[in-house]
Amino acid sequence: MSLPERVYDLNEDDSSYGVFLRDENGEVLKATLNYPYEDKKYRLVWEDLIDYGKTVPAIYLDGENPGEYDRIHDTELIEKIFESCKNFLNMLNSVHTDGPPTKHNDFSADSMPGFGMKNDIPKTEYKFCPNCGNKRAGQARFCTECGTRLG
Repeated sequence: MSLPERVYDLNEDDSSYGVFLRDENGEVLKATLNYPYEDKKYRLVWEDLIDYGKTVPAIYLDGENPGEYDRIHDTELIEKIFESCKNFLNMLNSVHTDGPPTKHNDFSADSMPGFGMKNDIPKTEYKFCPNCGNKRAGQARFCTECGTRLG
Protein backbone atom coordinates (compact mmCIF):
# COMPACT_ATOMS: atom_id res chain seq x y z
CA MET A 1 0.00 0.00 0.00
CA SER A 2 1.29 3.43 -0.86
CA LEU A 3 0.07 6.46 1.02
CA PRO A 4 -1.88 9.00 -1.07
CA GLU A 5 -1.07 12.62 -1.86
CA ARG A 6 -4.09 13.81 0.14
CA VAL A 7 -5.79 12.46 3.27
CA TYR A 8 -9.01 13.51 4.99
CA ASP A 9 -10.52 13.74 8.45
CA LEU A 10 -13.07 11.08 9.21
CA ASN A 11 -16.70 12.18 9.04
CA GLU A 12 -17.86 13.90 12.22
CA ASP A 13 -20.23 11.03 13.02
CA ASP A 14 -17.38 8.47 13.00
CA SER A 15 -16.37 7.31 16.48
CA SER A 16 -12.70 8.18 15.92
CA TYR A 17 -13.27 11.58 14.30
CA GLY A 18 -10.30 13.86 14.96
CA VAL A 19 -8.00 10.94 15.81
CA PHE A 20 -7.67 8.93 12.61
CA LEU A 21 -7.60 9.97 8.97
CA ARG A 22 -8.95 8.32 5.82
CA ASP A 23 -7.67 8.02 2.29
CA GLU A 24 -9.57 8.91 -0.89
CA ASN A 25 -11.26 5.48 -0.86
CA GLY A 26 -12.55 5.96 2.70
CA GLU A 27 -10.07 3.49 4.21
CA VAL A 28 -9.18 4.51 7.77
CA LEU A 29 -5.47 5.11 8.39
CA LYS A 30 -4.81 4.18 12.01
CA ALA A 31 -1.08 4.87 12.32
CA THR A 32 -1.45 8.66 12.51
CA LEU A 33 -0.16 11.41 14.76
CA ASN A 34 -1.12 15.08 14.98
CA TYR A 35 2.11 16.95 15.63
CA PRO A 36 2.95 20.67 15.94
CA TYR A 37 6.24 21.90 14.51
CA GLU A 38 7.35 25.52 14.08
CA ASP A 39 3.89 27.04 14.53
CA LYS A 40 2.19 24.63 12.09
CA LYS A 41 0.22 21.48 12.72
CA TYR A 42 1.24 18.43 10.74
CA ARG A 43 -0.34 14.99 10.34
CA LEU A 44 2.22 12.16 10.39
CA VAL A 45 1.05 8.91 8.80
CA TRP A 46 2.77 5.53 8.77
CA GLU A 47 1.61 2.75 6.45
CA ASP A 48 1.45 0.24 9.30
CA LEU A 49 1.06 0.44 13.08
CA ILE A 50 4.25 -1.62 13.47
CA ASP A 51 6.21 1.29 11.89
CA TYR A 52 4.60 3.95 14.14
CA GLY A 53 7.35 6.26 15.39
CA LYS A 54 10.12 4.02 14.01
CA THR A 55 10.32 4.79 10.31
CA VAL A 56 10.03 8.09 8.46
CA PRO A 57 6.31 8.74 7.91
CA ALA A 58 4.43 10.52 5.18
CA ILE A 59 3.77 14.02 6.47
CA TYR A 60 0.74 16.11 5.59
CA LEU A 61 -0.15 19.76 6.10
CA ASP A 62 -3.56 21.48 5.98
CA GLY A 63 -4.83 21.59 2.42
CA GLU A 64 -7.01 24.11 0.63
CA ASN A 65 -10.23 22.79 2.20
CA PRO A 66 -10.96 22.12 5.89
CA GLY A 67 -10.36 18.49 6.83
CA GLU A 68 -8.02 17.90 3.87
CA TYR A 69 -4.28 17.44 4.26
CA ASP A 70 -1.77 17.55 1.41
CA ARG A 71 1.41 15.49 1.50
CA ILE A 72 4.66 17.43 1.73
CA HIS A 73 7.75 16.31 -0.17
CA ASP A 74 10.47 18.57 1.26
CA THR A 75 12.87 15.85 2.49
CA GLU A 76 14.82 18.21 4.74
CA LEU A 77 11.64 19.40 6.48
CA ILE A 78 10.34 15.83 6.75
CA GLU A 79 13.58 14.71 8.47
CA LYS A 80 13.47 17.66 10.90
CA ILE A 81 9.85 16.99 11.84
CA PHE A 82 10.48 13.26 12.24
CA GLU A 83 13.59 13.79 14.43
CA SER A 84 11.65 16.21 16.63
CA CYS A 85 8.78 13.72 16.85
CA LYS A 86 11.10 10.81 17.73
CA ASN A 87 12.68 12.87 20.52
CA PHE A 88 9.24 13.68 21.92
CA LEU A 89 8.03 10.06 21.73
CA ASN A 90 11.24 8.87 23.42
CA MET A 91 10.72 11.43 26.17
CA LEU A 92 7.14 10.23 26.66
CA ASN A 93 8.25 6.59 26.78
CA SER A 94 10.87 7.42 29.41
CA VAL A 95 8.32 8.97 31.79
CA HIS A 96 5.73 6.20 31.40
CA THR A 97 6.89 3.35 33.61
CA ASP A 98 4.12 0.98 32.56
CA GLY A 99 4.86 1.05 28.83
CA PRO A 100 4.43 3.45 25.94
CA PRO A 101 1.65 6.03 26.01
CA THR A 102 -1.52 4.82 24.36
CA LYS A 103 -4.19 7.27 25.45
CA HIS A 104 -3.78 10.04 22.88
CA ASN A 105 -2.13 10.49 19.54
CA ASP A 106 -3.00 14.16 19.21
CA PHE A 107 -0.29 16.43 20.57
CA SER A 108 -0.88 20.15 20.63
CA ALA A 109 1.35 23.01 21.66
CA ASP A 110 -0.71 23.21 24.87
CA SER A 111 -0.02 19.57 25.75
CA MET A 112 3.68 19.97 24.97
CA PRO A 113 4.82 23.27 26.50
CA GLY A 114 8.08 24.36 24.92
CA PHE A 115 8.16 21.36 22.61
CA GLY A 116 7.55 21.25 18.89
CA MET A 117 7.62 24.99 18.46
CA LYS A 118 11.29 25.35 19.42
CA ASN A 119 12.25 21.70 18.81
CA ASP A 120 13.60 21.09 22.28
CA ILE A 121 12.58 18.75 25.09
CA PRO A 122 10.77 20.53 27.92
CA LYS A 123 12.89 21.23 30.96
CA THR A 124 9.97 20.62 33.32
CA GLU A 125 9.71 17.05 34.55
CA TYR A 126 6.11 15.89 34.51
CA LYS A 127 4.47 13.16 36.56
CA PHE A 128 1.81 10.92 35.04
CA CYS A 129 -0.94 8.70 36.42
CA PRO A 130 0.30 5.09 36.52
CA ASN A 131 -3.19 3.85 35.63
CA CYS A 132 -4.27 5.97 32.64
CA GLY A 133 -1.21 8.06 31.74
CA ASN A 134 -2.93 11.41 32.31
CA LYS A 135 -0.55 14.28 33.19
CA ARG A 136 -0.66 14.97 36.91
CA ALA A 137 -1.95 18.36 37.94
CA GLY A 138 0.53 19.91 40.41
CA GLN A 139 0.61 18.01 43.69
CA ALA A 140 -2.81 16.37 43.17
CA ARG A 141 -3.50 13.28 45.27
CA PHE A 142 -5.96 11.78 42.79
CA CYS A 143 -5.89 11.59 38.99
CA THR A 144 -8.29 14.08 37.45
CA GLU A 145 -8.98 11.66 34.59
CA CYS A 146 -9.58 8.25 36.23
CA GLY A 147 -9.58 8.96 39.98
CA THR A 148 -6.62 6.70 40.83
CA ARG A 149 -4.87 7.67 44.06
CA LEU A 150 -1.44 9.11 43.29
CA GLY A 151 1.58 8.52 45.52
